[in-house]
Amino acid sequence: MKRIFFDTETTGLNADDEIVELAITDELGNEIYCQRFKPSKKMNPKASQLTGITDDMLIDMPSFASEFDKIKSIFTNADQSIAYNIDFDVRLLLQTCEKYDIDTNWISKINKRCAMMMYSNYAYCWYNTVAAAKRYKLTDACSKMSIKIQNAHSAVGDCIMTAHLVRAMESSNDGSQRN
Repeated sequence: MKRIFFDTETTGLNADDEIVELAITDELGNEIYCQRFKPSKKMNPKASQLTGITDDMLIDMPSFASEFDKIKSIFTNADQSIAYNIDFDVRLLLQTCEKYDIDTNWISKINKRCAMMMYSNYAYCWYNTVAAAKRYKLTDACSKMSIKIQNAHSAVGDCIMTAHLVRAMESSNDGSQRN
């Protein structure tokens, strides 16, 4: 099975925001794709502060639309796409495509898994639905699993940490890392 891990950085969190950075790695954390994009709007100051990405850094970047064929090809050739808090990343992927009047039909066909929910289910017993629904920050989950925190809030850094987190959960047989 060919799994990919992806993460986005965006102009903000709202319905009119868009992707300014997209990274995709394989399951070992090796970079497949990483690109910043010139958005149609300015960065929200809070998003800029969190990610370190400024409007000046994006001026000479390609548009999301110009990279679309590469992006779609990677997603459609993957058997499974995993992201930490995948609902957010997929929503922004959809919003960005819509903003540039790009086909979105392929997005609903992505076989998606949410690493955040995987970790919640791993950290707590599956039968405790309240505990299993707890939303951990990626860095907190990685810390609990003894995974090196690197370049948090950069798309590629978050992809690498997510790939390592999923592999650590899958390779843990005894549950000794659980809370």
